Amino acid sequence: MDADISRPSLADAYTVDTIPNHFTRDTTFIHRSRGKQTWPAQLIVEIDSSSRIRTVQVSSHTVNPVYEYRQEIVYERDRMLTISSLQKIIFMKAENMETTVYFRPLTAQQP
Repeated sequence: MDADISRPSLADAYTVDTIPNHFTRDTTFIHRSRGKQTWPAQLIVEIDSSSRIRTVQVSSHTVNPVYEYRQEIVYERDRMLTISSLQKIIFMKAENMETTVYFRPLTAQQP
């Protein structure tokens, strides 16, 4: 997913909440659309105490009288990545797709 929420044209398009966890020293940043048709509609990034991304959740959608598209992306560092999409065009059946990738440590290759 292509997302550039720091563009100057989007300066007032998002509300930003920062939630520190004082026990684990992690920080969560939540960017939510202010109701405009922005891409993504919501971005949640959790950063661990060593400033590495722990998790990312992205929600995007486009809705109009003819077309609807929704996409959810969830990433967990060193664990998994899930992409879920829904596409609906007027007078047609909705199409769903979900892809999940699991990250596993490399194993020794057999000769």
